[in-house]
Amino acid sequence: MRTSSTLALFRRQETRSLPRRAFAPRVKVLAGAAVVVASLAMLFASQPPGVVIHNDLAAAASVTALLPMKTEPQAVVQALHAAFPGHVVTVDAEAFPAIVYVTLRALDKESCTGAVASSRRMEGLVVVELERYRTAADCRDSNDMTWRIMP
Repeated sequence: MRTSSTLALFRRQETRSLPRRAFAPRVKVLAGAAVVVASLAMLFASQPPGVVIHNDLAAAASVTALLPMKTEPQAVVQALHAAFPGHVVTVDAEAFPAIVYVTLRALDKESCTGAVASSRRMEGLVVVELERYRTAADCRDSNDMTWRIMP
């Protein structure tokens, strides 16, 4: 035999609708969050190309530092490709762990001059060094720039 308390468990709960005033603070918070996200997206999108390349190379150096010495070259290539979103990149990891070559393809002149200025040589646990491009005058309309990553 069922008691009234057991039946209460199976009854449909009445849903009360909240007044419109209760949603106003939530809408304001969501709108504020959307503005913050859009502002951050614009900030990161407006970074000069040289800074973006520098950050990507720093990320690649960090990834390389974390790879075990016995990592297969194909695994190194896959790991480093992820460090360069939005770039056409070629990675040669046949000499890993001694050296890895990363080539960014078809960089425009602005990106090239920015990269020469900010990323000629980066030193730390992993050294990253640009090949061939000594000054911004070496940059052309389309550039294939190669860096040596030396763990």
